[in-house]
Amino acid sequence: MNSFERQLGESSSMGRLPLRSEQRPSVLRIGGNSAIGDAGTVALAAALRMAMGSESGSKVVLEELDLSSCNVGDAGAEALAIAIALNPDCLRRLNLSNNKITNVGARAIGMALTDARLRSGVAFEEIILDGNIGISDDGATALAEALGIGAIKSLSLRSCSFQAQGATVFGRSLVSLINRDNSGHFSLDLSGNHFGNRKIAKKKGTATRIRDSASTNMKLIGKTLKGAAKRFGSEAMGITADSDDDEEVMGGLVEEEDDDGIDEEKVRACGGHAFASELISNIQPTQKKDTIISVGMRQCLLDYAAVDALSASIVSTKNCELSFDVSMNVVDDATVEELLHPKRDSTALASMAERHMDYMDTIANARERQREAVEAASRNQSFASFIDDEEEEFYDDEFFD
Repeated sequence: MNSFERQLGESSSMGRLPLRSEQRPSVLRIGGNSAIGDAGTVALAAALRMAMGSESGSKVVLEELDLSSCNVGDAGAEALAIAIALNPDCLRRLNLSNNKITNVGARAIGMALTDARLRSGVAFEEIILDGNIGISDDGATALAEALGIGAIKSLSLRSCSFQAQGATVFGRSLVSLINRDNSGHFSLDLSGNHFGNRKIAKKKGTATRIRDSASTNMKLIGKTLKGAAKRFGSEAMGITADSDDDEEVMGGLVEEEDDDGIDEEKVRACGGHAFASELISNIQPTQKKDTIISVGMRQCLLDYAAVDALSASIVSTKNCELSFDVSMNVVDDATVEELLHPKRDSTALASMAERHMDYMDTIANARERQREAVEAASRNQSFASFIDDEEEEFYDDEFFD
């Protein structure tokens, strides 16, 4: 390491000199050395910034650099970012997993990848930032922008701290990637980020299970009564049901559903829905189909509604091959297989997509009814206020002049 830097330093006055291929490896895996830290990473980055490719024709200095679990923080990440920006051929694959990088370092790396792509046309093969829990929604934008212009082919951000906002940004980046007609296979792994809205199940005691069972039975009775009211007439049953779309609370027998009810706030807070919505709404129709995109969303607390939304994004995105790995969520193996290896003629995939679109139509209708109700209430309030003002003026004129 030191001799490598020294040789580069001695030749700096004459410009960068290539090292013979037998003098250096093409892969450097030094992960698990916590003593490296920022200081060692900065020194290594300085060497990479100055190095050139081999005389054999390859421009790349290192095919792969593994600095996983090396106690690297933002200073080390920024140093590597500078090396990538100034010498785009210094690396092709970089593993910085399980370090101490935050949004600051993530933004620096993302901006460097974008800069390298725009100035030299170089596309980085792979960046791994798994397990850096300091990377959250605020660090997503720069990394997503790099992905969106094709500056990186594989980006892994497993077990970081992304939520719905970050998922939305990455969904938008894939829209940009597809609309720009970038060819090839691209991969984005967001597994282990809890941007879904499925609650983590906790082990229940006997008393809790009995109470839940009783609650379930009451819901079933309520739904049965509601169904009978619809078949035979609500007035005859003594039950009123104002809407077929919304779950009503009738006589305390039907409780508001947490999982099955139409809840716009719940949809908005789900990163799976937000991600899919970007793809469904913004993909431009083209004939190009040689772009392949694989997205990892394992263990993201996704529910069936979110998986339906992702299915709809696959069906609606016809100008590329799109797939999702949704294993380790609350979905069955058959559904996982449908999204992992989607087929255009799959009836199951089409059914899930249609269910999502119906679900969103129901929400849109409910939103419109709410808007109309608010407007009506506002008109009534204005009228009531007018009457009150007239009444007040009348009494003022008649009795207090």
